[in-house]
Amino acid sequence: MLKNILDELVLVYLKELSFVKSKLQKENLNILKHLEFVVKELEKLKHQLEIIEIKSETKPVVSYLSQISLENKADDYKKVIKNLKELSGKLFWRYGYQEPSQEMIGKYAYTEVIGPEGPIYSEEMIIGFVLLAPGFYYPKHKHSQIEESYLFLNAKTLYNNAILEKGSFILNETGKIHELRSAAENPALILYSWRKQGGGSLKNYQLNLE
Repeated sequence: MLKNILDELVLVYLKELSFVKSKLQKENLNILKHLEFVVKELEKLKHQLEIIEIKSETKPVVSYLSQISLENKADDYKKVIKNLKELSGKLFWRYGYQEPSQEMIGKYAYTEVIGPEGPIYSEEMIIGFVLLAPGFYYPKHKHSQIEESYLFLNAKTLYNNAILEKGSFILNETGKIHELRSAAENPALILYSWRKQGGGSLKNYQLNLE
């Protein structure tokens, strides 16, 4: 099952890379470099796959996965979402904050599928999923020494006051402040990737709100 989701992630990111190359503009160069790195690392993992046993832990928001329909989804997104639903009970879902609010505890979590703490081991990057319950506001935050991308898989989501459609791809460069709000009627499922910038380790990376 883990190999299946790895194969599907390769296809998803290759599709994004192909699209960015076809529309290449100066402002897209950092996105291009990010995607090229992610695809290169995923291809390495396909040939040097290391699966590790991890502790599983769920969070209340995971129940909203059942509300995400596979209808009207691109085939690659559909397969990724289907695989995530099947794997969700075997993953470690977390908040990433030392003192999450009560709303965050009930309406937010993320899980690492690839990375130093994921079932598919990598020291070079993290790929996983962020899940937001309907109508949840994820406050302003930023990442030091981390470059992050978001791919919105299932619904319109508000990102820094812009409404992004399903299939939108965003790059949060190191230190960029960003915030999210899911639609009132739908949960939001976001595929994210982290690439470390500078020294340090991706393991046990601590998130901080602004």
